[in-house]
Amino acid sequence: MSKPYPSVFVVDNCPPVQPPPLPPKPRRKKDSPVVQTVLILLVGLALCGMTAEACFILHLYNMAEATMATRDPVISAQMLDKTVQPDPAIPPSKPLAHVTIGPDRTRGDGVLRWADNSILFGVTYEDGQLVFQKEGYYSVYSKICFTAEHHSISLHSVFKRTQRYPKPIPLMQDRTRNPKATQGTILNSYLAGVFHFFPTESIFVKVNNHTSVMLSNSEENYFGVYML
Repeated sequence: MSKPYPSVFVVDNCPPVQPPPLPPKPRRKKDSPVVQTVLILLVGLALCGMTAEACFILHLYNMAEATMATRDPVISAQMLDKTVQPDPAIPPSKPLAHVTIGPDRTRGDGVLRWADNSILFGVTYEDGQLVFQKEGYYSVYSKICFTAEHHSISLHSVFKRTQRYPKPIPLMQDRTRNPKATQGTILNSYLAGVFHFFPTESIFVKVNNHTSVMLSNSEENYFGVYML
């Protein structure tokens, strides 16, 4: 019978493996005093600018309120807690004109003259003519009331005068005739149209027989324009 061999255990006493060391942390560079001073100055200037802008806006707002209160009595009274009635007359937003027949109806050449109680905004009146101050498209209208004579023809025209052409340019025309009309018969003529005008151009109304225009009816003899 063979002799058994004893068990052999081998133990390795090697030390544990250590991890590699970490790289050193980068050092944070400190800002120089000059950079810090510049940054502080910039921040201070920005704050000063914002403050100045706020003061300027507040000043403009106060000036606007004061101006509105001075020009508009309604707003001024509201600021003072007073109750007043607003002015119903509102100025138009675009040029317009409306004139009625006057006592001196013509200049001798058939061009009608109009009364002094005219409504004019952005359009001037000069010796029977409406003179435009602003370029644009305008609606033009004219109504004339005639007292007809037997077998007579009443000619009612609207002309434009411009520096671009030496003679007046006819824009609208109406021939009113009533063969059966007797002395004193009333005839009405109405013209209307849309035209383009430049500044300094003018328009006027002309009739062939100014003595037949009824002066007593200013509400039936009128001439006007308004910008579209």
